[in-house]
Amino acid sequence: MCVALVPLLACGEQVAAIKAAAELAEKAAEQAEKAEEAEKASEDGRSEAGAAAPSKDAAEAMARLGMTADGRFKGPIAHWRQLIGFLPDRVGGFEAKGEAKGETTRMGEMARGAAFTEVRRSYARGKERVKITIADASFNPALRAVFELGVGMDHDSSEGYDKGTTLGGFPARVEWKASSKHSKATALVKGRYVVSVRVRNAESADAAAKLLTSLDLAGLAAVEPKENP
Repeated sequence: MCVALVPLLACGEQVAAIKAAAELAEKAAEQAEKAEEAEKASEDGRSEAGAAAPSKDAAEAMARLGMTADGRFKGPIAHWRQLIGFLPDRVGGFEAKGEAKGETTRMGEMARGAAFTEVRRSYARGKERVKITIADASFNPALRAVFELGVGMDHDSSEGYDKGTTLGGFPARVEWKASSKHSKATALVKGRYVVSVRVRNAESADAAAKLLTSLDLAGLAAVEPKENP
């Protein structure tokens, strides 16, 4: 079933994102392997012209991807049962509409051990509608990079804004669309948990940011991933 992820990815892109990360992992692993072979050949005095030169960036690239030296993604990933409790029945004056939902997807060897976990729940108060999602993005470097590289990027206009900030002590992005009264806030907790809050028909531009900071972010940061909790 197709489900919406954090606002950085459209619905249906979850598997594609994991596969893309896996392809990056494979390329980085190949780089590391070639570098190791070239180094051994050099030590044996058998280095030939055209042999692959050691890549100084291979180890750093794999580390940024959250990979082991042999090109596999590090684990474990948090299970959805560990995260679903951070979506209470009531938050910031909003009442939950239905039960919280969650899932954990593991791609196995075909994607070098990549995985993804997400939980989500909808809320309402009057005309305002809220959706909150929490995802373990430790296996998705593309999501983490948005915060690592883009927190300082700001856009402000008469139609709204999209800017980097900090919420609850964590790097975040906040957005506001005046015409649709759509408020959105997303934070990266402990470098792995992406918390997203969307508010439709919002009464204020910072409605999503206020709701996000009302969640138990400190408790979420303390969660140690377990594959089978």
